[in-house]
Amino acid sequence: NHTAQITVAAKESPLAIGIGERGIFISSDVNAFPQEIREVLFLSDGEMAIISADTLELFNVQGLPLKREATQLSGPQEEISKGSYPHFMLKEIFEQPATIRAALKGRLSCDGADVVFNELKPLLPRLHACERLLIIGCGGAWHAGLIGAKMVEEIARTHAQCVVASELRGCDTLCDAKTLVVAISQSGETADTLGALRELKGKGALVVALCNAPSSTLTREADATLLLRAGPEIGVASTKAFTSQIVLGALLALYFAKLKEIDPARRKEFGSALLRLPEQVEALLRARQEIARIAKSCAGVESSIFLGRRYMYPAALEGALKLKEIAYIDANAYPGGELKHGPLAIVDKRSLAIVCCADKKILDKTCNAIMEVKARGAKVIALAQEGCDVVSALADEVIWLPPQNDPLSTVLTTVALQIFAYEVANARGAEIDQPRNLAKAITVE
Repeated sequence: NHTAQITVAAKESPLAIGIGERGIFISSDVNAFPQEIREVLFLSDGEMAIISADTLELFNVQGLPLKREATQLSGPQEEISKGSYPHFMLKEIFEQPATIRAALKGRLSCDGADVVFNELKPLLPRLHACERLLIIGCGGAWHAGLIGAKMVEEIARTHAQCVVASELRGCDTLCDAKTLVVAISQSGETADTLGALRELKGKGALVVALCNAPSSTLTREADATLLLRAGPEIGVASTKAFTSQIVLGALLALYFAKLKEIDPARRKEFGSALLRLPEQVEALLRARQEIARIAKSCAGVESSIFLGRRYMYPAALEGALKLKEIAYIDANAYPGGELKHGPLAIVDKRSLAIVCCADKKILDKTCNAIMEVKARGAKVIALAQEGCDVVSALADEVIWLPPQNDPLSTVLTTVALQIFAYEVANARGAEIDQPRNLAKAITVE
């Protein structure tokens, strides 16, 4: 009798082997395993396993037998369920007050004055020596990184740059032991982010991961990991993980401000604003029906333009991405000051313009952008902080946001645009949780 065997190998993609009472399971993501799986073997690039009904053998890249201790999954796996919601995405949108609180818990003091990252304590000597912060990510993680870089520069007065990870591959990026790389990925398995991380780490950079998956490749290869604590995110279009990435970026900005001994009163003011975010998101979620009314009036459009300046430009990028992902509407985001450099040519009376106006520092200039697209006949939907009369006088519709500082208004703008995209997609009958041509984790190039 021949015993049936399965041979698996890892090649530039994640591979996990789960061991449980019901047998052995193989997947690229531990979230796919049954809930009782507590022991997992992770294969590195070039390694393989031969599995039969009663044996499991591992081999290294040279084909020699390999012994490895299984990784114990910490804590119970969460049950994957939509509950009473029609889609995972809507459920995950409404989980954001809780996930933001989870991201802050134990890290930000109750008065907002102090940030503690126990995970970074072993790295303190090198962190003090870092002269440059380089943030990398793909898709929404890149947008969150753009916001994080702006916050680090403004709050911590430290040079920070965010680059889309795929554009770093094969480039001779300036990087050394005084560079801190912050790699952002919800899944921790994004191929381009991991590839860029390996190249930068090879040049001596210190790497900190912002990740939602504690047993992922990214967390194993980084020098330290700050977990998002958002719980499993099933919808392909990221919602709660994205806002947690912004919150972790804000905490990092405060952390480096403390290392640089920036004015404590200024740090406390920013930290106190962070603590208000969960309740403000709850208030915004209660306005869902009003946002839905505005969204349904836009369900017939086939193209749109998103505009924003300073912190609102990355928020516009993320809003456009959500509308593309789940409603299949052509949506392009531009800095508000770039209209005359080309984008204005596509604006006419058939156009929908979504203008993000929650950055008060450059509100007057953002209003100029509203007037420019209005003069060409576009329908304008603005997102602005409550009481902003100048915006309400210019826009056709306004989605009102709770008052907040400019950096953290990105979270509120993002949540509103998540609801907007969801309601547009729902009105169009689109497949919201699993949009065509897309996958949750991009494990290949």
